[in-house]
Amino acid sequence: PEQTLRAILDALRDNEQSGKFKDEGIDALYSFANVDVWSVQHNFFGSKMDLGQFERFKRVMITNPYGMLLQHKEREFLSSWRVDEKQFLGRFRVLDSLGETQAYFSALMSKNEIANGTSRWMIDKLLFECVEGVSRSQSSTNSTTP
Repeated sequence: PEQTLRAILDALRDNEQSGKFKDEGIDALYSFANVDVWSVQHNFFGSKMDLGQFERFKRVMITNPYGMLLQHKEREFLSSWRVDEKQFLGRFRVLDSLGETQAYFSALMSKNEIANGTSRWMIDKLLFECVEGVSRSQSSTNSTTP
């Protein structure tokens, strides 16, 4: 599950806002979101909403607080817990693309059977926890670019 979560966060970090690969990161998350497209109410983001169509899912992802995951400057995994062999909870912090704000999120994941006895880790919930401002001295020492 850790590899899946890292790959999805990498895709969100590298998400393009225009051009040939526009919204590929959001599409990657949508592909691994354990969302029933036929259900009108799903609580993937913590409150019930209709996420069956990609455009509705995208609308949530491009606004704050989830928009901070897009093109984030850096991230840190804070904790993880393997509830059992089919459930995982990971907590992480991201620094936004401007290096000014950090946000904390949790991802609840489950291992789902796909076909022919294969399975893959899916994200059941992506939850925003809180946000904090970053002082100039913190952002300059944490920056990944000169």
